Amino acid sequence: MRSGRLPDYVDASRSHLNRCLVLPRPFDQITDEIDRLRAAAGRKRKRKKNAAVLIAGIVGFGTQAQAQFGALADAQQDAAILALVKAVALRLDTPVESIDIHRDESAFHAHFSLRAYDEGGQPLSARMNAEFLSDLQTLTFEVLSKFCPAIERGHKKQDRLDSGARMSDVIHRSVHRLHIELPLEISQREAQKKDIIAACEIARDELTAVKANRRHEMEQAQAIQQAANEEKKQAEAVQRKAKREYREAKAIADDVQQVVTAFAENRIRFGKTGDWLIETPSNQALHPRVQDAMKPAITRLLTLQRELSQRDRNTRELKAQMEDWLAHPDLADELRRSGKDLLCTEEAVAQLNP
Repeated sequence: MRSGRLPDYVDASRSHLNRCLVLPRPFDQITDEIDRLRAAAGRKRKRKKNAAVLIAGIVGFGTQAQAQFGALADAQQDAAILALVKAVALRLDTPVESIDIHRDESAFHAHFSLRAYDEGGQPLSARMNAEFLSDLQTLTFEVLSKFCPAIERGHKKQDRLDSGARMSDVIHRSVHRLHIELPLEISQREAQKKDIIAACEIARDELTAVKANRRHEMEQAQAIQQAANEEKKQAEAVQRKAKREYREAKAIADDVQQVVTAFAENRIRFGKTGDWLIETPSNQALHPRVQDAMKPAITRLLTLQRELSQRDRNTRELKAQMEDWLAHPDLADELRRSGKDLLCTEEAVAQLNP
């Protein structure tokens, strides 16, 4: 879980790539659960203090399978590991207690833990014999191959022997043989190491000379390139300035035309802050120079337009009041005729001055 001092084989700069798929439960909760299961199974003797509470496991891959599995997306890797551990737990009739994926070591692998007792209160150690462990590798292949079809199950020792493999390739060497053969192998490797070191020193001297010559050539090339880059920067700066001035002039001309069109279409109004703006679906801001230059004229026009609108509303209100007055049943005929003539005169004037 990467708590405490990290071992030397851990690359701390990659520890952020580790992923926790299942958080462990409190230890007391697991032990209480085990005690309840044992009691339900009729176990009268108390659990030993040194009895296992968790079974730890690790999911690893061979060299080729590691590369194939590592090519999967993180989500697929997580799903595959989670499915595998759950399948193992289901086979043992016990829950998954934790799953952690480590990417900060030399090879991709996953640590997991299971409760050390099944649902019947039986310790898992009683079920994990050689046959089960062999079946466990088959189960691993069946689950992981669904996510990474290129993965293959390793051949069993007896199958390899039946196919003609040598016993030395299948059976690990004994400790006695290792004591005899390892010193010779080590001396051979040391001799090879000395030859390699000597060759490396010769190559290092040659490389130093080549690097010195190459450095001189690169300095000359860099000086020439720097001069060319400076000229190019100056030319680009002049070109950018011309483009910027052209875009600004075009933006000002477009904005002026936009204001003229908007005023003709009655789409100019005052904003909440007192500034004038054009009503458009995007309400795109005008160029500041256009905004400032046309502000006095637009303000006067909008003020006059507002006054005219107010006058028009007042006239319509008076007209409505007069029409109500003319509709009064007790109004004298002479007054009704005079009022109607006045209304006709107002409508004629409105038609002449819309």
